[in-house]
Amino acid sequence: MRLYKYIDARYLESLLNGGVRFLTLAYYRGHEAKGSIGDAEEAARVFHPLEGLEVTKVATGQRFRLQATFRSSARAEDVYVFCVSRALDAALATEFECDACVEILDGEEFGSRLKTAVERLPGERRFIQGPVAYYALPDAPVIDWALPEVMVFSKLAEYSRQAEYRFAFGRSDIFELSGTTQELVFGEPMRKSATCTRPPEVIQVGNLRDVTVVHRWGRLTRG
Repeated sequence: MRLYKYIDARYLESLLNGGVRFLTLAYYRGHEAKGSIGDAEEAARVFHPLEGLEVTKVATGQRFRLQATFRSSARAEDVYVFCVSRALDAALATEFECDACVEILDGEEFGSRLKTAVERLPGERRFIQGPVAYYALPDAPVIDWALPEVMVFSKLAEYSRQAEYRFAFGRSDIFELSGTTQELVFGEPMRKSATCTRPPEVIQVGNLRDVTVVHRWGRLTRG
């Protein structure tokens, strides 16, 4: 499994030396103005059927539809992610405003090193990884709305071109069912921004030059 981290060339040495910089999902929520980088619906599962939400009145069994959006959210402030892509594409570099890309030649080995490093952190941490699944607002969430882990790997279909893959960690309790909150938003779907107050966590995994290649768009060098 080959993965690609688009990056500003100024930060190449830090990453190649093994400093993997994780940011919270709240950081990406709070930077939705940056377009391809930020997403106001990070760590959420949003459902907005075109015909409206079907609601059943418990007392009478009557069913009717509301013009509303259902949103279930995980604790974006408490989930740290390192985001990469499954695609090497100069267009993505342009979109992310990056002039370099670190190709991870062995994603399984890279993930194993990250998992080991995260498990050495104080406290009980859970490490997860996987590809992002993309969905449209009218897609029914089934049980996804109750699963924080699924939300970490969910994004709106408008981002599907990024072919994203994520490494994530947080306290174990964050990924339990009780770690979600739900709300109904009436009217047009509105996106929920957040302010990130937690600094990045840099996880040290050791020299990565043995499992990377650096792309500088026209120039290819061994990591």
